[in-house]
Amino acid sequence: MLFRQKTDPTVEFFSGLIALTAQSIGRPIEQSVATKLAQDLLARNSDSCIDYLGVYALVPIAYDEVRNWRGCSAGTCNSFYSQMRPFGWESLAPIETLLNRPVSVSQAHYRMWEGALKPQGISLSGIKSEFEDAERYLSHMILHATTNLVHGQTGSFGNKTSMPVSAKVQLMAIVAKADNMRFSDNFVLKELDGLKRAIQSVS
Repeated sequence: MLFRQKTDPTVEFFSGLIALTAQSIGRPIEQSVATKLAQDLLARNSDSCIDYLGVYALVPIAYDEVRNWRGCSAGTCNSFYSQMRPFGWESLAPIETLLNRPVSVSQAHYRMWEGALKPQGISLSGIKSEFEDAERYLSHMILHATTNLVHGQTGSFGNKTSMPVSAKVQLMAIVAKADNMRFSDNFVLKELDGLKRAIQSVS
């Protein structure tokens, strides 16, 4: 079981997430290696995770940004975009992965918050609220950062370049998936609307 190791709940979640991500891209990983990569990531060193997962390291990086959420206006969304930027259009693949994550990942994400907050005496309602906020922040952040990627890759604020057909196909798949998730929170919906407008502006 990827998310049932007896260890620190945060390390457990991230090592399980890294192992699951590695498996999904055909690079199975030993649990001990996944744990070491998780520990590195949590120590703010994502290099070893990037070396192993390549662009798909953005999956655990996204969750780590949300775990350390400072706020959109305080730069969290831009920080995630800055980690997407070196990969260019390739970073759309892990964004799709994040939107298509299985229920087991959200369940494990909840257990991470529960395991971290319960020993502090936080009530179950408080833990549930923290988890729901984190999931909401994740959706907001990846849509916001994807909008920034569209602007950055197409030079929307300078000399415009055309969007590759393959990127547009992926972007439309991302939008369709986000639409199907039926977000009701305006904090997320405004970023989905912004992404749609960004795509239309360069189509």
